Amino acid sequence: MINFEGMTNETAMKILNNPTPQNILESYNFPYQLKEEQINSYQENGFISLKNVLTGEALSYARKVMEAAVLVRKEKDKRTLSEKSQYEQSFLQCGYLAWDFPAVKDFVFGKRFAGIARDL
Repeated sequence: MINFEGMTNETAMKILNNPTPQNILESYNFPYQLKEEQINSYQENGFISLKNVLTGEALSYARKVMEAAVLVRKEKDKRTLSEKSQYEQSFLQCGYLAWDFPAVKDFVFGKRFAGIARDL
């Protein structure tokens, strides 16, 4: 059973069905400048930790959108932890959320994130 503090199914549906605010869309699409040493580090090590890709209101909004999408997607799964397989106890999977929820699609298809992937 999925439970996010203060999030009801009704609240989740409102979040997912309302358009993403313009200032949040701008944050998702504003370019993120990688430094040459960051790119080199990624290419050498295969991973990187980037600071401030999203901050403040945009980060808070994205978190709420993802919580809402997971809550709605998993609402019918009433099993307790002990009733789930070992894999299901370890990982919560929710694939293709962007196709079901426009607010998630706005995040996933953000040019900021695509630019980071391209540059790395």
